This record gives sequence, C-alpha cells and structure tokens, in this order.
Amino acid sequence: MGIFVRMLVAFFALLVTRYVWRKAKEVQKEYIINLVIFSKMWLLFAVICTVCGILFGFMKTASAETGIIVSMVFLVFAVLLYLLSILYCRFHIDIDDEKIEYCPPAGKSRCRYFDKITKAEIDEKDNLHLYSDGEKTLKIPLEIGREYVITLLKCNDVRVRYKYNIDDFEMRLPLFYPIFYIFCFIAAGMMAGLSAEVKLLRGVLLWSVMMACSAFEAASDYWGKVVVRRNEIAQVRFLRKTKRIAHKQIVRVARRSNGRAPQLLIYSEKGVAMKINMLCENRELLEELVRRRHWER
Repeated sequence: MGIFVRMLVAFFALLVTRYVWRKAKEVQKEYIINLVIFSKMWLLFAVICTVCGILFGFMKTASAETGIIVSMVFLVFAVLLYLLSILYCRFHIDIDDEKIEYCPPAGKSRCRYFDKITKAEIDEKDNLHLYSDGEKTLKIPLEIGREYVITLLKCNDVRVRYKYNIDDFEMRLPLFYPIFYIFCFIAAGMMAGLSAEVKLLRGVLLWSVMMACSAFEAASDYWGKVVVRRNEIAQVRFLRKTKRIAHKQIVRVARRSNGRAPQLLIYSEKGVAMKINMLCENRELLEELVRRRHWER
C-alpha cells in the first residue's frame, strides 16, 4: 500500500477508536446494564488488526500481490471488529421510576411504562417479554443484569412469570465466546500464512497450533451445555462422553474460580462428579435449584 493510503487508514482508525471510546464511556457512566466491556475488547482487537495491516505493507514478501492481499484481509477484518465494537457499545437497559428502556445493538431504543404493562414473561432462552395493550411486545435479552431487572420490575408492581418449568432448563455459554474464538482462529490463520510467506517454519507451527486450539475452544463453547431434566443434571461436552448425575446422588456443591471463570463443583460419594462454568446463561436457575435442594453447605 502507498504511504497516502496507510495514512488514510490510520486516520480513519483513529476517528473510529475515539468515537467508540467516548460513546462507551458515556454509556457506562449513564446505564448500569451495558456491554461496554465487550465493546472495548472488540475495539482492542480492531486496533491490533489495523496496525498489523499497516505494518505488513512495509514487509518484504515473495510478491507484491501477496502483500496487498494479506494487508487487505487484516484491514477488512479490522472493519468488522470496529463494527462489532460500535454495536456492542450501543446496547443498554435503563430503568427509572416510570419506565424500562431497552436499546438493542442495532435498531432504535424502545421503552414501556410500568402502568401500561399487562404481562411480563421470561422464555426458555432467557428473554424478557413485556406485553401492553395496543403496543407490540417488547423483547429484552437478559444476558446480564437479570436479577437486577426482575427485582426492579417487582418493585414497580410488575409480576414476572416463566413461560416454562424452572426445574427444566439448559445452560449454554453466550455466543460471544465461540465468536471470539472464531476470530482468534482467523487471526492465527492469517499469521500462519504470513509465517509461510516469509518462510518461518517455527511461526507456521506455532500459529497452526493456535488455530487448532481456537477451533477446538469455539466448538466446545458452542456445542457444550448443561441440561437439567427430570431430577437429573447432564453435561454435554464436545468430543467427550456426556456426564450425568441424578439429584439424589449429589452430596454437596462447592464454588471455586478457574482464572476469571467461576465454577460450580458438584460432588457425589465418589468425589467431584461435574464442573459447571457459571458464566453460562440460566445460571440463576441453577443457583435457585441449589438453594432449594440445600446442596451448598
């Protein structure tokens, strides 16, 4: 790429970064429930891809066309990450004395006044549905701030019901995690191609291993789940045997932190029978099950 094009890309990246950072700070300051942390994460990866795309243009490769293609791949990837960062920094849920407001990543902000809400329900995918006369149903995903939203609705005389049996549910990681590892897989693939272009065998091997690890983690986070059905807990794992334990076989449960991920350890008479990642959706239902069964001592 020419110097002028690189300067133009850097200027564009600087403007977008400044906008996203200021918008994220405003949303984080004004609204308790937001996804600013994920927005900043995508922004960081976007900046890294932009820098890689610009710097790659200065590196000597076997052909000029290869250098241009790799640089463009980095920059297109960076644009997608910038877009994700912008979308995530828009998301927020706000509740005051009169209404609840929801702003989705894409679309206009919508609100419902408490005195006009006729019914509130939570479905099996952890989405809150607010019904009111003469208005379209407002659907709010409760990926974060679930208990906070429900508590405030109850304080404003809005009764929340479940559209399904709370003893039968599934727990999955949010889509953010497999998507994150997919991006890591693509980035590692580009770096492996770059290492092959400059004939660096160690780099090819390293980034190939990173690609394999990212692909495995993405598949594990997507297909893995915990299913609570008929007095039994089943843990479905990618390329591994499904673990099952009946409620009557559970002796106790304990908590621990694996890095930054909280885990719930389920013990049987033989020892640790299951380790459950508590970053999954519907973890509140599992917490309620533990309380009712008095497993935590």
